[in-house]
Amino acid sequence: TEFDKRAYIANNKKIEKLKDSIYEKINGLEKSISELRREYEELAKLNREV
Repeated sequence: TEFDKRAYIANNKKIEKLKDSIYEKINGLEKSISELRREYEELAKLNREV
């Protein structure tokens, strides 16, 4: 029915928005993780020098 099609399309739009949001958050986490790794490596290097 027409209602089913509209509901299906609306759900697909919500799904796409959620997927985009999830991918953005994953990318942000990956950046944060690499920054943490860099800082940790710097800390480890400084600790070895002491």
